[in-house]
Amino acid sequence: MRQRILLILLLFISFSTTHCAKSNATFDTLVWSDEFDDNGPINSEKWFHQTQLPAGGDWYGGLINHYTNRIENSYVKDGFLNIVAKKEIFNDQGEIKEYTSARLN
Repeated sequence: MRQRILLILLLFISFSTTHCAKSNATFDTLVWSDEFDDNGPINSEKWFHQTQLPAGGDWYGGLINHYTNRIENSYVKDGFLNIVAKKEIFNDQGEIKEYTSARLN
């Protein structure tokens, strides 16, 4: 299994360095941005809080936290996006976790 993962990783690196390096594409048009001009909650027209647990009740990698859309875990202040992890018992979607944070798309 370990050899298979290593082989996949090497193939990915090989592909990305040989194919992507030859591109002559010009990327000079801004297609999306957020300047975080307002203080307070995250702009829900630009950002989506991912809070729904994947099947099985755990985030990938066995994370022991819930992602929330609460302002305690994500907010804008003084031009910066703040994502805050908190040690707290939190019950959501039938699962009890020991930490909360935010996951934004």
